Amino acid sequence: PASISGIRNTRSLVNLQPTTTTDIGMTGTGQTNVLPQMIVTGLFTLGGNNNDFFDTAVTGFSASDQLSFVRGRHNVRVGFEVDPIRDNFNLYGNKRGSMTFQSFPDFLLGMSGAENGSSFSNIFSESAISGITDRQFHVLDYSSYAQDDFRATPQLTFNIGVRWDYFGNVSEARGYMTNFNPDLAINPPPPDGTLSGYVVPDNFPQSVLDSVGSPAVKRTGNNGCCGAVQNNFWAPRFGFAWRPFAQSDRVVVRAGYGIFYSRLAGNDFLQLLLEPPFNALQSFSGVQNTAATLQVPWNPPLQPTPYWPITYPTSAIASHSIIANDLSAPLTQSFNLNIQYEFLPGFLWEIGYVGTKGNRLYGTIDLNTPLIASANDPVNGITTNTVANAPRRAPYVGYTSLLNNATEFESSYNGLQTSVTKRLNHGLQFLGSYTFSKTMDDLSDTTIGFDSGRGGRFPGDGNLPRMLAWGPSDFDRAHRFVFSYLWQIPHPKTTSFLANKLMGGWQSSGVITVQTGTPIPIQDQRAGSIIAFRTSGYRYGQACPGVSDSELKTPGSVKSNLGHYLNAAGFCAPPVVGDGYGLGTIGRAAVRGPGQHNVDFAIAKITPTPSLGEASNVEFRAEFFNAFNTPQFANPASILPLATFGSITSTTVAPRIVQLALKFNF
Repeated sequence: PASISGIRNTRSLVNLQPTTTTDIGMTGTGQTNVLPQMIVTGLFTLGGNNNDFFDTAVTGFSASDQLSFVRGRHNVRVGFEVDPIRDNFNLYGNKRGSMTFQSFPDFLLGMSGAENGSSFSNIFSESAISGITDRQFHVLDYSSYAQDDFRATPQLTFNIGVRWDYFGNVSEARGYMTNFNPDLAINPPPPDGTLSGYVVPDNFPQSVLDSVGSPAVKRTGNNGCCGAVQNNFWAPRFGFAWRPFAQSDRVVVRAGYGIFYSRLAGNDFLQLLLEPPFNALQSFSGVQNTAATLQVPWNPPLQPTPYWPITYPTSAIASHSIIANDLSAPLTQSFNLNIQYEFLPGFLWEIGYVGTKGNRLYGTIDLNTPLIASANDPVNGITTNTVANAPRRAPYVGYTSLLNNATEFESSYNGLQTSVTKRLNHGLQFLGSYTFSKTMDDLSDTTIGFDSGRGGRFPGDGNLPRMLAWGPSDFDRAHRFVFSYLWQIPHPKTTSFLANKLMGGWQSSGVITVQTGTPIPIQDQRAGSIIAFRTSGYRYGQACPGVSDSELKTPGSVKSNLGHYLNAAGFCAPPVVGDGYGLGTIGRAAVRGPGQHNVDFAIAKITPTPSLGEASNVEFRAEFFNAFNTPQFANPASILPLATFGSITSTTVAPRIVQLALKFNF
């Protein structure tokens, strides 16, 4: 339904029906006749998108209670919460299908390869799914806690607590969930397809198992296809506040430690939606799609519903999304020690250490990265390495990618934080803070962005230990200083009414930010070809022999090196392996990008207007963002061997913006 401003019940007033394939003389996908998405590369897109027909109904309630009581020096609180959630949805729009054309003439012709006299259809690629796309997900969580704030002495207070969480497995009311375990699959799969390797919950329909053969599909032993092996999580917390000097409250020491668990998002399980035996994905491109025409774009056509279950040809099940069998709740440990000192009336100095350790963090990793073979260590009988034989050197032959959604990554943060605060007095307040820190991880989401809603995609070789990727995070900044202030400018006393109006009520405010740059991920398009790295893989670059990390950046100021911030002569091709390339060895933080320093400034005048109301005034403001018009340069292009490598082509902050405002406050 369309959205009409001012009308709530749009369904009753507007009935917009989508254009169908029948309307334009096109054969549908086999399950739906909704007009597919048609993309003409570089020109336009017709037909909407997959979210046009997304239906969802999330229902749930929360039952909770809390009890608190004070006894002597103890302040005790206990509580509990129950959260059942139901999510009924249908991704009907995924059945829309899509087609891509390389040019506008291809779009106009729409012929098969046989019709246009070539090996290629004018439709370069097509994809569509057919199957049962509605799900009825259920999940039930419990939690409780207890905390005691214990005043041991007038100078020392302890905070002691514990929290218990039970994260229930995600289940589907009818058993319409399947997961894939490559260790249970036939390797390689037979040419006519197989359902071996699929794992289903106990409430999976028995008729489906009987029709495909029970040995093909394994039951999990519970009503969830996947999820936390451990559902119970205990999280203790401890802290204290101590005033070391009995006769003064100007010094306070605080410290704390706590364990925190995170409930994984339900979106993770959507990645299993397209898995057999309830859905099939058909995707052809290039010579595979030679039979497609604009009238019959899906050739061979997808089978209509209901036709489940069936076994699929190997090409139809070659890629899988997997929820790890040992999926668990991510764990974070947080700890800090802080000293506060009021060294002058109204002035507070703080200095402290803050640390965080993340374990079992969520991310995606390809389990089917090809292995390196040798005469002493053959892979599937292969002793040599070529780009062509990479698929046969994979751990699971016959499958392209096996994207495992797992909780096996780690992170850490250690920071020294200090600040000076002046509370508002005599018209002036300010806060100056400095942080010296280091953030480490083996997976940063910013490396290549979010991967289809699954969180970060591991960028390295999936066969190597994760600790080889351990390094400074992509967003790590070693130094950061921020100063903010508000100054109510004093004005000379005068008996002149006009002078008081002109000179009184002025104030100034601003924020100054100075920070060092973030690591630059050096990538090389040639790297990883011997292990068939895909487009989304992070291809580590390679420094030339004898070149240190400090020599990878061109000496001099950023402005003088905008076209060559990175020293291109310091980078060489990745190591040769067989007839291809392996991965380079440049560390994640070998080179850092430009730092930033920015000033935002504002000046305002507030003139009371008592004749228009006791609390009314007229306010004039002039605001200057990036007041000194200082360029804040972004990281340079860092993909080899592109011609743009090392060049800075963008900024992270806009040029100076001046904003004027006049307000009447009442």
